[in-house]
Amino acid sequence: MFDALRKHLFYYAVMAEIKSQCGDQELVNLICMDEGAREYMASDRLRLRGVKTRIAAFISAFSVLAYSLYRKDIGLSHKKTIATLLNDRDAKAKRNFHFYQANVNLFLAAQSAMHEFCLDNDLAPDELISEPS
Repeated sequence: MFDALRKHLFYYAVMAEIKSQCGDQELVNLICMDEGAREYMASDRLRLRGVKTRIAAFISAFSVLAYSLYRKDIGLSHKKTIATLLNDRDAKAKRNFHFYQANVNLFLAAQSAMHEFCLDNDLAPDELISEPS
């Protein structure tokens, strides 16, 4: 029973992490309520056991966002937003060299997803840079 509660709390932490970045609850629901996204979050939760929840949610958000770029049920405009979120998150992770090196495989997989998305949709990577707020 407590494990199910912990799992749901982790899901909500990942969702909150993404919502704090984009501010769009509908997009967060579209990204995170998919069965595949939940499987990624469950896998990340087990893999990142012992890591602070805030950091684990940040890392899991990478997995979920990268996975969302491959989904067929998400429209192009949403995927552009997701790719921008992923690009911003990647830039934030690169600011902490040791954190980035410790999780480099995940970050490289996310970069690969962004690159494939750009190639498939004839976008330049600089189109994914968000406007400064």
